[in-house]
Amino acid sequence: GFSAGALLVTKSCEISPRGERYGSMADSLVLGSPQESCAEAWLARLRQFDWSAELKRCYDNAAFLTEELSAAGITAARQHINVLMQRPSDELATRWQLMCVDEEAQIFCMPHLDRADLCRFAHEMKAEMLTHRLYEPTVRLSAVSGMLLASSRDHSEMGAAGGA
Repeated sequence: GFSAGALLVTKSCEISPRGERYGSMADSLVLGSPQESCAEAWLARLRQFDWSAELKRCYDNAAFLTEELSAAGITAARQHINVLMQRPSDELATRWQLMCVDEEAQIFCMPHLDRADLCRFAHEMKAEMLTHRLYEPTVRLSAVSGMLLASSRDHSEMGAAGGA
C-alpha cells in the first residue's frame, strides 16, 4: 500500500536536538497526519510536474553557477545539484541560507532558483572576494575543484577529438 503523511518544516534560531545547523538557522521537522486525503494531494502534486525536466534544470543551474564562480576567481566545485565553494561572510551566508561548515559553503540548486538568482548570487560572491571577505579555499576544496576541472577538460578534449 501507499503510506502518506504531512511534513511541516519550521525554522528557528536554535540548534535542533541533533545539532544540524545551516548558516545561522537550524531546521526542525514535525511529522504528523497519516490521513488518506494526504495521499491524494501528494499524488496530484507528483503528477503536476515533469520531474526529469526539473532535475535537468537543477543540474544545468549547478553547472552554470560553478562556471560563474570559477570565472570570477572563486574556488568552487559541483556534485550533482550541490555546489561547494569558499565560505562568504556570515551576512551573505545568512541572506542566501547557505549551509556552511568551517571554511566551506554549499548551495543546492533547487527548482525554484533561476539564472537571475544565480547571477545575483555570483555577483555578490565576487564582491565579497574583491573586498577580501571570503574564507581561503580549503585544501579539500582546492583538490576537488582541480580534479573536476581536469575531468571537465579531458571530456572536452575527447569530444573535440571525436568530432574531428
